[in-house]
Amino acid sequence: MMGHVERLTRECVGLAGIYVLDTEAAAKLEESFAPSHSVPLGAVRTFLPGADPASAVDARRHRVLLARTIAEQAPGELAHLLGRAYRSRALNLPLPSHVVRVDRLLSREEPAAVLRAIQETPPDPFARRPGDGAAGLAPAGQAATAAVRELAIAGELLTSLVSEFQSGRADVPGGPDDMTARFRELLAEGRGVLRGHREISRRLAALQDMLEDVEDDRDLVRARLEDEQLDHAETQAELLKAKLELDRLRGILSRAGRVDQTRAGAAAAQSPGSFAELLERLDEHVLACIIFTGDPKNTLELDDFDPLGTWAAKSWDVLRVLDGYAAARRRGELSKGVHAYLGHTPPGRPGYPPGAHSAQESEPVERSPKLRKLRVFPVPRDIHPDGAIFMGAHFKIARKGLVSPRIYYHDDASQTGKIYVGYIGKHLPNAHTN
Repeated sequence: MMGHVERLTRECVGLAGIYVLDTEAAAKLEESFAPSHSVPLGAVRTFLPGADPASAVDARRHRVLLARTIAEQAPGELAHLLGRAYRSRALNLPLPSHVVRVDRLLSREEPAAVLRAIQETPPDPFARRPGDGAAGLAPAGQAATAAVRELAIAGELLTSLVSEFQSGRADVPGGPDDMTARFRELLAEGRGVLRGHREISRRLAALQDMLEDVEDDRDLVRARLEDEQLDHAETQAELLKAKLELDRLRGILSRAGRVDQTRAGAAAAQSPGSFAELLERLDEHVLACIIFTGDPKNTLELDDFDPLGTWAAKSWDVLRVLDGYAAARRRGELSKGVHAYLGHTPPGRPGYPPGAHSAQESEPVERSPKLRKLRVFPVPRDIHPDGAIFMGAHFKIARKGLVSPRIYYHDDASQTGKIYVGYIGKHLPNAHTN
């Protein structure tokens, strides 16, 4: 068994951690994660960074080689397939920030080091060296090398002429006057070469700046693309489920002769086109059980990243769900919290995927005073004497790099029948981003 695993994973050494699960361990993994992220018996599953067991759609990122495929394919072919996938993934992953800093320092130092080396050991100006021409340095490097060589040659000739001028040699054609003219000519030429050298160095630094900016943009676009693809897949799955439920309800209401009421309810639940409109609705208390206590500036910033109002619409859906939960709690339709409501939404109440909800923050955030402080938001003093309270429960609205909007709230439905929303805005710093 272990020998077969070694043959399959021999090209993954140094690229991934490899774990062999027995039946009991596989069962515990499925229990801890979810069936969508489980490892079937006899299969090989690749888990990429950032796995989210709460999201069934996220499971698509983590590919599975089933036992049947492994049995039908030659071990060498499968080993090459796994190795190629891991190598491709490793090449596309952005480097850690501290490695990037070192790499860029070395990249900037390399041209300067080459120029210094050439300047310290000036080559024979009449000798053609291997590597000169098309197969040699890059165009910018060739120009810099040529400039330094000219400067070195001019310096040698200048030194020679000054020595001759000072010694007053009589065998120099033209005498001292001609020597002075040549001295001035070479001095002007040397200054021109020096200016050219400085300009080349400046252009090399500017090109390095441009390269670093392009690399940063590439990594950011790649991360955003992955987030958008996953978010789109999740939205499509939710949309399909919603359409099936809508068709079923329309059939029931049509048979009951209540189509007009259905249309009125749909109009009342129409999504806002922006976060500015969402805040206006909250100010107008359209949702009777929702009290927004947060800073509107944090919310309005999201409009810069949400030109089509997609996030605003999803945020409104979340707020409607919290409003529906509070109303259901007040009427005695359930006695448990928001997560239980999402898992077993009462008939006629708005629902939302449970995977987008977290009832509390992660343990590193809970333990860190600095990170906890960022999640303390205002509430009325009859809710808490300090006029503020730590809010760990939150909804994930979307995935988009460091922006990834979140909604933090305090559930007081069991006491006042209200939900206090303390924050709608960008992803707050955590143990990984702080």
